[in-house]
Amino acid sequence: MKEILIVVLALFYVFAESAIIHGQENKSKSDWYIGFGIGSGRGFAEGDSFQKIYKDWGDDAEVRINKDSSYPVAINFGLGLILNPYFHSGLDISAIRQQCEYKYGGWDGTAAMQINNYLAVIKYYPIETGFSLKGGFGLAAFYVSTEGDIFDDESEEYYGGKAFLFGAGYDFPLGDTFNLGIHAEYSKQTYSGNKAPSYTEFFNIYISFYWF
Repeated sequence: MKEILIVVLALFYVFAESAIIHGQENKSKSDWYIGFGIGSGRGFAEGDSFQKIYKDWGDDAEVRINKDSSYPVAINFGLGLILNPYFHSGLDISAIRQQCEYKYGGWDGTAAMQINNYLAVIKYYPIETGFSLKGGFGLAAFYVSTEGDIFDDESEEYYGGKAFLFGAGYDFPLGDTFNLGIHAEYSKQTYSGNKAPSYTEFFNIYISFYWF
């Protein structure tokens, strides 16, 4: 873990230093950005989608339990520095969550799963505006919870780990200090521990709103 982090920080430093040198004659009008995004996607735990896991939980040897899964909701929050028109670096927080309602007779219950990423990222704009590429590395968290009398007992589980992300997007400038964008991202998380899943993943597409 320590060796991976050292390599990532070294690469991050090289990219940042290169970005500053490359853009010293073409400085951006702002030094920072902040924004958020919302969309949807799919979450996976050890290869099985959240949807499949919910379905398996709802299967019973004698009776099939009625269940109603929500659509996955993905959110993103970012802030950081504009090194120059080509490179941005900062902190990204992203998450995907889905839940399912179970009903059988007079019993009911709710199960939910959520993956969170807390990443240091760098964004590259090859032609200064519009299309961008993003990569990141950092920490991850996976939450699983169940509640209701249809389950044997209520529970909430949390697993921490590390994650990496890569993605691409396109920003549409609206005025001098506001961007509206669309992004597609993939991330993978790994965990340690006897009860923890070996890995999770999520793919999300979201609309972003950024000020700079």
